[in-house]
Amino acid sequence: MSNYIPPETVTKLIEATDIILVIGSRIKLASSGTERLGKCPFHKKGEEKHPSFSVNQQKGLYHCFTCKAGGNVVEFLMEYEHKTFPEALEEIAKITGLVIPKTKQDIVKIRQEERLKELNAKVMNYFIVNLSKSKKANEYLKNRGIDSKTAQKFSLGFANQSWDDIVKKFGTSETEINKLDKAGLIRKNKSRSGYRDYFRKRIIFPIRDNKGSVMGFAGRVIDDAVPKYLNSPETEIYKKKQLLYGMFESYKSLRSSNEAIIVEGYTDVITLSKAGFRNSLASGGTAITDTQIKNVFKFSEIITFCFDGDSAGKKAAWKACEICLLNTAVNKKARFLILPEGQDPDELIKSKGPESFTKLLKNAAPLSDFFIRTIKGNCDSSQPSGVESAAEKSMETVNKMKDGIYKDKLIEKIASELKVKTSQLKRFKHQESEQSRKTPSNNRPSLIRQAINILMHYPELAREISEEKEFKYIDDLGINLGINILKKIITLIDSNESIKLATIIEHFSDPKINKHLKALTSEQLIISQIEAKNELHEIILRLNERNTRSELKKLVSKAKNNTLTKSERKRFLALSKSIEIK
Repeated sequence: MSNYIPPETVTKLIEATDIILVIGSRIKLASSGTERLGKCPFHKKGEEKHPSFSVNQQKGLYHCFTCKAGGNVVEFLMEYEHKTFPEALEEIAKITGLVIPKTKQDIVKIRQEERLKELNAKVMNYFIVNLSKSKKANEYLKNRGIDSKTAQKFSLGFANQSWDDIVKKFGTSETEINKLDKAGLIRKNKSRSGYRDYFRKRIIFPIRDNKGSVMGFAGRVIDDAVPKYLNSPETEIYKKKQLLYGMFESYKSLRSSNEAIIVEGYTDVITLSKAGFRNSLASGGTAITDTQIKNVFKFSEIITFCFDGDSAGKKAAWKACEICLLNTAVNKKARFLILPEGQDPDELIKSKGPESFTKLLKNAAPLSDFFIRTIKGNCDSSQPSGVESAAEKSMETVNKMKDGIYKDKLIEKIASELKVKTSQLKRFKHQESEQSRKTPSNNRPSLIRQAINILMHYPELAREISEEKEFKYIDDLGINLGINILKKIITLIDSNESIKLATIIEHFSDPKINKHLKALTSEQLIISQIEAKNELHEIILRLNERNTRSELKKLVSKAKNNTLTKSERKRFLALSKSIEIK
């Protein structure tokens, strides 16, 4: 494949790149007015006593006043990391999320995406005009405390009540109709031919990337209609799990403050911005993702997650906590603020003022404190079984973290909080190869990982399992893949009088799982076959206990809804007598 990259693509990549972000992640830079200063990386060590290396964001250039090294971000990567020109551009493409066209299909795809962005921008402006003409929509915003200046800053608009307003305005030809459909702005009628608008009678929130391109929209009703919020469907350019609301509006504040506040709702971002917290972003009603968090950390060193105190808010906070722990890095910090139940940032600012919110932000819990506090809150640490449960739960996450000082200190902190020894915690810490951390297996609980590891060294032990090994009710919180691998391995061994490990591995067509199982077989198991047999027996017992508890919890849920069948009721009564729900 040719290494030729069109000049317009090179220009676009350089324009889209924050040179301070790229260079600042590789060498230490300090603020100095509109520039950043640091020691020149191209001098020999010890040769430079005072910083002479300048990086100018506005110009997109770096320069050393001593050795005269200088250039743009591409030239920096080529010089500093000894990359070729195409390699440097590939690195920039990863950082910016842009695509380097390498084939005719790539070029066509990029042009299609640009057309969709242009169409979204035109429709956004039309929604803005609609808002200026709608008395009801403006009254709604006024009641929510959003004035015209704030609405203008966030380019808020309004989708008219008509079923085909956008279709008529922009669908002037078959080609334009097709573009509207691909942009998620219209959809086919179910009962008759033709199309209808996707958004109608809603306040419109444009969702833009940090460069200002309109990727999609969110709409909020101004009455009691449902659903309350409606997001654009997934399109070629709108990827809900990658974007955060407010990124364009808050970009400058994110860069200058080096901090971000992530909340749940669009109006939370607007209210916070109006109150002076202009570095706010929203996940837009979806659970925060790994990609979103990594994107924010590109622009800021501290993220404060501020979520409502209801169950959905706590669940979202816990997911963000786990993601942050798995992405710990030097100079990157995460904090957590859970608001009192029934309150969100919008309501809090309006009822108690910005000062109250500032105080809460200052007291936000550091990542490690929130992690331990949440686990302790879900376990009865006054009981030995509760302490063991908290230890195992905490180590499930810790075991997935990359090795380093932070991880070691976190283990010490957990041990201190649970009043146990670090050596006791490390009973739950199973060694993994570097390859296994990159596979789906790192999402499996330690018990399942250990059982698979034992069977990949002593497969014959599977035939000695006398206990139940169906595990039908192990919960679905991301571990079903692991339990399915374990069950498949046991089934393969049981159904063959003699089977080689290579044969077991070949039954897994997924290349990542296949690679991980191969890696396990190459590791040395430090326990004997007799010890492995006893350990496997204990693991199966504990998995069965977990399975039974999961079954009972599902039956309890059905009982509350009065939907138990006769056989389920009988099973429910039997299990209720035999175990206690935790």
